[in-house]
Order: sequence, then structure tokens, then C-alpha cells
Amino acid sequence: MKKEIILNGIPYVFYFSEELNLWRVIESDKIISSHTIDLEIDLNNLKKNIDWNEIDSFISFLKSHNEKIIENIKDAEEVLLNLFKIIYKKSFTKEIKSNISFRLSGIDYKSYCRIINMEKDFEYDFFFFPYNSKNEYQDIGSFVWRANFRNLLLLGVYCDRI
Repeated sequence: MKKEIILNGIPYVFYFSEELNLWRVIESDKIISSHTIDLEIDLNNLKKNIDWNEIDSFISFLKSHNEKIIENIKDAEEVLLNLFKIIYKKSFTKEIKSNISFRLSGIDYKSYCRIINMEKDFEYDFFFFPYNSKNEYQDIGSFVWRANFRNLLLLGVYCDRI
């Protein structure tokens, strides 16, 4: 199944995965400037059926705050890097740890916030994968690392498997 949203003349094509129960835009360079990412909408996170107007509003939100979003990505990468170094302080050499970086891979849209008086705030995760900047093909683990946001506020970071 496929759904196209056109926002300011730009098409965003979502594909549905029945197996994962999510809608996904795959490798788009039109959501956040200078980044090619996926946008995922896990239907299990929504309190009701998908509202495409809400998704349209979320993409518009990201685009209208592009400069701050880019800053938030850099901040999240820095926090994730520090967390990675603490968790794996005995697992990698100092040289490898000094070359670890995080690459934004996508956004996991959660929904509008469910807290009273914040129902118009968006909740979402940026998801990242670590890599060795000196040797991108070195296997350093492939768990998803996430930074959780409400609108433009970084709420925290975590790894899916830790």
C-alpha cells in the first residue's frame, strides 16, 4: 500500500509495511536539509487511526524549524557519543572510541503529546547508528540509538538494546 502527501509542491511517498505495522518514507532528502533519512510512523504508537493532516503538520513543523532541528541533531549526536563511550568504556580501544560518530538514519514519529495542555506538541525520536569515522565498514554494533524530542526539546537518549 502507498500514500502520497504533497506539501508545498513536494511529494512525500509513504509505503505501508503490514509486517511491521508502520508507514515509511524511505531515504528522503526533502524532510531535513543535508540529511537523507527515513520517516517512520508506527501505528502502534498512535492513539487512533493515522491522520494524514497530522503527518502533514509534523513535516511542516520540521521544515519550518530546520535550523533548530539541525542543531538538535548535532546535540543528540554529542550526547549519544558520550553515552556510547561510557557504556563501552572497556569494550573498544581508546583509538576506536575517539573515532566513533553517529549518523542520523531517520525519524520515528510517535504522535501528538498525550500530556494535558501539550496535546499540540509533537513527540518523535531521531534514530542513529554509530560508526567508526576512520573505517566506516568496521562492525561496531548495529543497535539503534535514539534521541527523544517533544517539539524542539531534547527529552533524553537511549539505545534500543541496552
